[in-house]
Amino acid sequence: MNENLQQNTEKPAVLVFYLSEFFQTYGMSVPNLSQTICDSPFYIYDRSFKDIGPKFEDEKPISDEDYDTGFAILKTIWNEYVGKANTSGFSRVFKVMTALDTDDFYVESRYGFAPGYDLDAAIETFTKQNFEVIRWDEFWDRNSENKIVESDITDEYYPDYTEQRNEEGRNIKLLIKAETNDNDAISFGGLPVKKSNTPFEWPKCTCGAELQYQGKIKTDIGYEMIFMENCDHWGGTEVIVVDVENIESVHPEESQVALRETAYTAKIEEVTAESYDDARNDYSGRRRDVLGHVSDHPEWIQGDETPKCDCCGQTMRFVAQLEEGPDYETAMNFGGGCGYLFDCTVGKTAKFITQC
Repeated sequence: MNENLQQNTEKPAVLVFYLSEFFQTYGMSVPNLSQTICDSPFYIYDRSFKDIGPKFEDEKPISDEDYDTGFAILKTIWNEYVGKANTSGFSRVFKVMTALDTDDFYVESRYGFAPGYDLDAAIETFTKQNFEVIRWDEFWDRNSENKIVESDITDEYYPDYTEQRNEEGRNIKLLIKAETNDNDAISFGGLPVKKSNTPFEWPKCTCGAELQYQGKIKTDIGYEMIFMENCDHWGGTEVIVVDVENIESVHPEESQVALRETAYTAKIEEVTAESYDDARNDYSGRRRDVLGHVSDHPEWIQGDETPKCDCCGQTMRFVAQLEEGPDYETAMNFGGGCGYLFDCTVGKTAKFITQC
């Protein structure tokens, strides 16, 4: 393969397109798509090349239906078309890797769309964030007649990838928004708790404002309560661990700053899938009702940032990976990414980090 077309790791590539380009290429359509979906630029890139994914600060809020539809279409485009491409563009955007534990082949693809942007604005945003933009026609190399595999790439590096990974799978414990709020073991929003009849110091940002309470998860060391900044200073996060016995609710000084305008709980639903992303994409219900997972290890958007305990210096235990929430207007602010909760059973401490 021509070496000039290989991926530039200093400036990773991203495939950017409108759905109309995909439909035109394959002579198909999806009926009753909203104008928002049709007007949005779609993109796919390889997250193994880029520590931080693209950010679209002026994205337009969209309905849950459009959100689910957009990602469902993207999943099909990746699995059935782009992920099986036999073009020089494939090697510019993606790197095929081997799983150390199974010797399977895989690509760390990530995809999304940018409602409220047109194609030119999206391309400008990608360029400013040090991506090389590859357009749809360029990726497929219009001089090539064969756009879909039965290709050298697939036969040699990517054999039956989807089938292999799905057959093996692993147990994924999804956090699903519960219909009622009676499960106090995993709850979000509302009020934090403290040990009864004891003082409580609400954590604060470096600017002095109270951090916003996000939610809590019950583990074998207690309630792990997550607090994050809710101001322009990005003053960090804090996790407070309290015993589960003899507790009472605690109120902040400024509720508008320190509390979310929502309250909901989660239930655990176990499924078999190759990854959390696959399990989330395959969930039959409302996509935003998937609140995260409490499986055996996190799935990082960027590189591995597993923290060490400040008390004992040991690698901390993974507790949960969280999505921003079921409703756009009251969601936690992870910059469009995920939050990761870790703890230490020795020091009975916990940490929370975000990636986007």
